[in-house]
Amino acid sequence: MWYDWAYVHFEETSANGDVIETHYPAKILGFVKLQESTEAVIQCTDKPLCWSRVKKHFVVKVNLGTDDAVSVVTVPLSSFVHPLCVVPDYGGNGTSYIVVLPRRNWSRYFADRIVLD
Repeated sequence: MWYDWAYVHFEETSANGDVIETHYPAKILGFVKLQESTEAVIQCTDKPLCWSRVKKHFVVKVNLGTDDAVSVVTVPLSSFVHPLCVVPDYGGNGTSYIVVLPRRNWSRYFADRIVLD
């Protein structure tokens, strides 16, 4: 079975009450219509992921959250930052996946690694 993934923006509250902007890779489970708006039902990874990490490493291993009360939520479609290319980690534990840098960013990734004499 194949699911689409998205990079999702959240505003979370820290222990001291500060609002922190975070981004999570999330598996899209479906869509629901609530009153007059459509929201996505998603399952988030257990930790946020900084986009700079994906840009630096090309691939980043993530784990889906296993506590459904926390990791499965509905979000407005406006929370989606962009689609993600995510593949299962077939050697992993069943909840691990690999986020791949989008193809549109590959040329910059490889150009940054060219060493000219």
